[in-house]
Amino acid sequence: MQSNQEHKKKQKMASENKELAADLTVPLNGFHLFLKKCQALELDSNIHEVEAIVIGGSVGRWEMDIFSDVDLFILVSDCNISDFLHLKMRTLASLLGRVLLFRGPVFKEVFGYSFTVLYDTFLTCQFNVNSRSTLTASPMCGLEHRVLFDKTGYCTDFLRNVKGLEVDEQTIFLESFSFFWLRARGIWKDIKRNDLWLAIRHLSDLRDQMFILERLLRRTPPPGLNFQLPSKRIEKDLGQEISCLFRQTLCDYSRESIRDAFLFCIRWFLEDAIIYLSREGANCEDELKVASHLVSMIERDLT
Repeated sequence: MQSNQEHKKKQKMASENKELAADLTVPLNGFHLFLKKCQALELDSNIHEVEAIVIGGSVGRWEMDIFSDVDLFILVSDCNISDFLHLKMRTLASLLGRVLLFRGPVFKEVFGYSFTVLYDTFLTCQFNVNSRSTLTASPMCGLEHRVLFDKTGYCTDFLRNVKGLEVDEQTIFLESFSFFWLRARGIWKDIKRNDLWLAIRHLSDLRDQMFILERLLRRTPPPGLNFQLPSKRIEKDLGQEISCLFRQTLCDYSRESIRDAFLFCIRWFLEDAIIYLSREGANCEDELKVASHLVSMIERDLT
């Protein structure tokens, strides 16, 4: 009887996997076609400035699902990069499909000049453009990727040389720590001025720094080592328990609710920052004194 149940269970799993594979057929074919078009750009004289194209992210690792975006990293020759960004990027994007929406450039640290494009297949592509002079060595660059083409080999050599770079956790912590308390000072002002929508917006910045600190404490970096997006896959990486805890950072549109969420954030962050610094043996006594004093002043003023 038990073996019959196991057989039925296996049949059900096989059926579900078959349905999933069928659902993924069209999107995966779509990715294949899109990447072939990207490879064909190597010979396109309209954009001769493009020296190399590399695909990263989940598609670069070939771990994408039906909701994945395409992350393309484009190296252009040392031309006038401003002219390329404003005169050639729309041309490049249109060579890969019919463009519905186009946004950029927005400069992002490590990524370079970013453009976001939505195509008529509803595939979204993030183009990240650099020249040799703007390429930045980062542990993110050493993650798994696929070089679609590289005319000179420069990009391939660059990626090979940065492979294995380690994340500088101390720098990440100090930047996050400073940003958290500067933003906390701003939220205190927002609440006192009854700028409630602004306070709610700024609370999301505190939450991101809390995610960064929790990831550092657990030694669980975000996907792609992208600490600019620490909330990505937070439930999977850190578990439902921490997700439920961080629900206390959410608030309603009321001064009292915003105040309570704010007080939870600053108390939690100070406590866990002390734990992290104690574990790492880092000397940040002056920074902790500033944070402790700020928490005391805010508590006295708002409670």
